[in-house]
Amino acid sequence: MYKIIFTVFFLLLNALFAPAQIQYKGKPLKLYYPGSKDIPVINLTVPELYKVSKVDKAGQPSRLKPDEFARAIITNYDYQNYGVWDTLENDTKIWRFGISSEDAYSLNIIFNEYRVSDGVKVFIYDDEQKYILGALTYRNNKPGRILATTPIPGDIIYIEMQVPSYIKNPGLLKIARVGIGYKELSEGTRLKDEWYGASEPCNMDINCMDNSEIQKLKYSVCRIIYLGNERCTGTLINNTGNSGRPLVLTAQHCLSTDYIAETAIFYFDYESPYCNGPDGNSLKSISGSSLVATTANNLDFALVELTAEPPFNYKPFFSGWNNTNIPPDNSFSIHHPRGDVKKIAVDNDQATTDDYGEGYDVNTHWLISDWETGTTEKGSSGAPLFNQDGELIGTLTGGDANCQLSVNDYYQKLYHSWEDYQDREQQLKYWLDPLDSGAEILDGYDPFESVWETGDTISNIDEGEDLTLIKANLDWGYLSGHNSLFIEFFAEKFNVPGRKNLFGLFMNVAKLYNFRASSKITVILWDGDSEPDREVYNKEVLYTDLTEDDLNFVEFDSAVIVDNTFFLGYQVKYYNPADTFALYMRESNSGTNTAFIYTDSSWESIYMYSGAGISTAFDIRPLIFDSISSPFEYDTTLSTGDIKIVPVTGRNVVEIELYEWPEEEVIVNIYSLSGQLITSKLYNYSDKIIEHKVNNLGNGIYLIQVLYKRFVVSEKLPVFR
Repeated sequence: MYKIIFTVFFLLLNALFAPAQIQYKGKPLKLYYPGSKDIPVINLTVPELYKVSKVDKAGQPSRLKPDEFARAIITNYDYQNYGVWDTLENDTKIWRFGISSEDAYSLNIIFNEYRVSDGVKVFIYDDEQKYILGALTYRNNKPGRILATTPIPGDIIYIEMQVPSYIKNPGLLKIARVGIGYKELSEGTRLKDEWYGASEPCNMDINCMDNSEIQKLKYSVCRIIYLGNERCTGTLINNTGNSGRPLVLTAQHCLSTDYIAETAIFYFDYESPYCNGPDGNSLKSISGSSLVATTANNLDFALVELTAEPPFNYKPFFSGWNNTNIPPDNSFSIHHPRGDVKKIAVDNDQATTDDYGEGYDVNTHWLISDWETGTTEKGSSGAPLFNQDGELIGTLTGGDANCQLSVNDYYQKLYHSWEDYQDREQQLKYWLDPLDSGAEILDGYDPFESVWETGDTISNIDEGEDLTLIKANLDWGYLSGHNSLFIEFFAEKFNVPGRKNLFGLFMNVAKLYNFRASSKITVILWDGDSEPDREVYNKEVLYTDLTEDDLNFVEFDSAVIVDNTFFLGYQVKYYNPADTFALYMRESNSGTNTAFIYTDSSWESIYMYSGAGISTAFDIRPLIFDSISSPFEYDTTLSTGDIKIVPVTGRNVVEIELYEWPEEEVIVNIYSLSGQLITSKLYNYSDKIIEHKVNNLGNGIYLIQVLYKRFVVSEKLPVFR
């Protein structure tokens, strides 16, 4: 049975990545429940909550175009001195704390100490729990311990931390800054995104432009909020290595320091779905960046690197560029005025060289004398200027343009940002031309160009069929998880036409409870014809990364090829008696049986196991593609001394010494000599030395692969005891 579910595929991806920054599964408690304690709320009173006009060095109104949307309040709140603790029936400890401000349109927070333990979940939500941010987990830990959060509409928010009973030390959670949003829109206009419709009416929606080049370039442009109270615009930009390195170009007066860059949140694909349409999806974002290059008020550019690569559902596009000083015949700028959905301004005339002033180097800007279509506003700062060929040539500093008189906007020239200054921290050349090719023009790069054309979910359950849990003759538990027969392995049979690439799977989890942070299931892919045969791939999934009564997505570390018939399922363990896991199943006897269990040392279909009494399917939904090319290739040019791999046989570990203090996740893969992936583990370490356990490997020769920052080192690994 092969059922392609187009609608479900896109809806599930939206659900999977719906939170407004990279988050993980989980749900907060209800605000009030039987026996719950009152949550203390601190009220932040801000007199005269309105925008403060910025001035230049001469005391005149500044023409720079960042946009202040909130008043930032410095705080020092943590779970040790504020809030209230409660303990649930399962001994999970809950800490909750509230922050309010009577005149706020929205509230956001910046943690200056965010480093929580594995298993801890953090949520931020409004008083109706209509807007929920989280779960934030240990996977959101960053080297600088700073984590900025997106604004929550309303005048009150609650912060909740869930700590399972087995965790003794929750870690660090300290709030250093609260952004109190201005009421920019009239009452009654509170929408999904608080800034939708905030720009002036002369601005043109990006989807009013029927131009294929513009419709591609728009995915490189992102909205930026930083310090919890200001907004700008930025652009994902390509480099000569076409490596997909997540570099964003914006204005120096927006992201001028390392700290400010760390507080920034980058929103992708935020636009109205059609010309002059409703609000769009503002929920695709990445929190945090590191400052790569800028100058101290000499040139108005800042290049930052995101803390994560935008996933494919963000539709990232890396814009090309032109670093020559040739004036464009005509030009256009894509931007987020006042944080609104994506807009476009068009100039039909040639740009000229001019001097912006305010301390920047003389005659280093492109002047747009008059916009024929649209304008720019506060919040547009850092926006890209594209020439007639769709090549980025500058970034917006500021100017006089507005809807009343759309004239005189100034864009920092890429030509001068390129290498006017020789230090690599003060130029773009070193970062955007890592091959030292001398290129003056570079095309854009779409890392997922072919992915969207071929992706589908498949399922053995028809849309609208009833889902249930089947107990059959079990004393306790269910046929899809922990039960009285101690069945460990469960598999669902799938048939696809020809060879496909399996990217991951959705699992509809019905029952979930874990006793320890280490509790996990193992997702397994088998080949075979009539029943599961050879194990092809497996991935361990922590219970803490799953949510009960929800559709959970498990992404594979790399795409795995499947051909015609394959089996996809999972293994549960019984070493923690309190652990509970089960999937939803199709109602019995409503179709062909495709569900299998491993019992009495052999595989058996549930139909045969039940004496032809039950015909069902597990609610497992593989995500497949006709083809997936790896969008981010790993660099193999590291010398053998950059990452050292040293087996320590006496302790059954391999010591992996990195060439620097790790700033990103480290992946360690173990392969057989025939190329089969045996294990894969991800580390979030603050130490340069990782101890990777190999006690589960039998004697023999293996291949160990270490991936870090798009670098890869592979060596043979002998295991003999």
